[in-house]
Amino acid sequence: MGSGGHTSEMMHLLHHIPKHHFTPRIYVIAATDILSAAKVGDIESDQADVAIRYIPRSREVGQSWLTTVCTTTYACCMSAILVWDVWPDIIICNGPGTCVPIIVAAHLVKILGIKSVAVVFVESFARVQSLSLTGRILYALRLADVFVVQWEQLREKYVRAMYCGRLV
Repeated sequence: MGSGGHTSEMMHLLHHIPKHHFTPRIYVIAATDILSAAKVGDIESDQADVAIRYIPRSREVGQSWLTTVCTTTYACCMSAILVWDVWPDIIICNGPGTCVPIIVAAHLVKILGIKSVAVVFVESFARVQSLSLTGRILYALRLADVFVVQWEQLREKYVRAMYCGRLV
């Protein structure tokens, strides 16, 4: 989950998913995100099968790209611990940089033959002409098993992407 628009889009997307098929649900939020946990509570009526976990951000807004290497490495290490602890079957994400370290950790688990974690990436509704940085990384490295775009023109540019119409 990411602050602002990404969280709103994810909440809208998850509102339409049958929760009984995905239990338990673990929401991963950036440690400096002060709003997303409350939004999770808004859509989750039964908190018994819901957990919120926090990881460090890969990059804060305005952070130097040079120091981003260190913070992203740290976020990847913490995400690896989280993936090892949680053992998810599926990761659904929608674009904040917070999801990249988690997906990298899940991919590492898959490469090592320990567990195959399905990754579904839904590009933000706001991305009409081009992919987000997260989208470009995941698409180029083929880290998402399902890569969804919400605009037909993006599907035409990115042939491995799936277009399902507007989801959020």
